[in-house]
Amino acid sequence: MTRRGIDIPGTAALLTALLCWSSVPLMLRYLADYVPDGWTTNLVRYPAGAILYLPWFIAAACDRSKRRLFVLALIPAAFNIVSQSCWAWAPYFIEPGLLTFLVRLSVIWGLLAALVLFPEERRLLGSTRFWVGLVLSLGGFAAVVLRAETIHSRATLVGVIVALACGVALGLYMIGVRATMRHVNPVTAFSIIGTYTAVACIFLAPLGEPASLLSLGPKPLLILLFSAIVGIAIAHTMFYFAIQRLGVTICSSSNVFTPFVTVTASSLLFHERFAPLQWVGGVMLVLGTILVVWSQEHLRGVRPTGFDSDVARGPDEEPAECAVDTP
Repeated sequence: MTRRGIDIPGTAALLTALLCWSSVPLMLRYLADYVPDGWTTNLVRYPAGAILYLPWFIAAACDRSKRRLFVLALIPAAFNIVSQSCWAWAPYFIEPGLLTFLVRLSVIWGLLAALVLFPEERRLLGSTRFWVGLVLSLGGFAAVVLRAETIHSRATLVGVIVALACGVALGLYMIGVRATMRHVNPVTAFSIIGTYTAVACIFLAPLGEPASLLSLGPKPLLILLFSAIVGIAIAHTMFYFAIQRLGVTICSSSNVFTPFVTVTASSLLFHERFAPLQWVGGVMLVLGTILVVWSQEHLRGVRPTGFDSDVARGPDEEPAECAVDTP
């Protein structure tokens, strides 16, 4: 029987994921006043967040038929390491609201890379939605950045560059997942990629001041751990569940609204202010991203609306694309 009406479990999971991802930049901004550098932040965040996916990692490691996945995962993991490093460093130079708007461009960078790598994606070039969305997104990006000097002094040129680098790396990470893990269950794929990223964060930690964690107060330490559980473990789990229930397009489109939640909270907590032109640019960027995501649905015809649960399928019998999103 066809399910009608609002899918309450799926909608609740999606809203939970969006709220989690909206709150993480705020927590990282708070931690920037207590933790001296992004390397030290990632030493705790990613290992603590990725540990929830350890059962899937162990299951894949024990299955000889999945050994190839551990080699293929090195490609997206490399881009994820870069994006996570930039994500952890950005709050030291830029406020949460502007950061989340700029990182949303990862969808655009990812699709532009897909046009080069995947011939079927070039059908997008004939889509009016795609071109209107691209122009709106880039125009909105220009409006947000060109007026960046009117907001809090932390929004520096370095911060904009780091945020853009994060977005580009995240877009390439999405492409890497699609190219190497397209038919792999997303949770299994993330368990391997997440573990690789966590190990890399541990090895990169000596570039910072990891010893400073020993003198970290109880509140910053709790928020550091909480940001890991919320932003990596819970958010990804809820987002994957939402995709199962609602489909990729709805979830991807909804995720572009997270900057507005972050900006609202940041204005209250950190007195971040956007100029009127920046608000216009932010709306343009979000609308443009939605149109770009929508253009994929239109061009590919009827796409899979989701994927079966791990109970119904084996851990790597997933026919739909892996969906990955913000850190």
